[in-house]
Amino acid sequence: MPKYLLVPGPVFDAKVGDFVYLGSQMLSLLYKVPMSDCVIKAHGLTCHDESYKGLVWLTPDPTGKYHAGC
Repeated sequence: MPKYLLVPGPVFDAKVGDFVYLGSQMLSLLYKVPMSDCVIKAHGLTCHDESYKGLVWLTPDPTGKYHAGC
């Protein structure tokens, strides 16, 4: 699997079902993104929580925009 970039955070090795593709590709399922003091930007979404060390869930709505649940 390719590496996906969390901008401007670190690059992680992708595992199936564990990482979201932060690009122009539209996703139809729920993905997990590990966070470590990084800003996640996908389709205009910015989710930044320096105190959160777990997972951020990104799921697209019917229009393809992402919503985060930290």
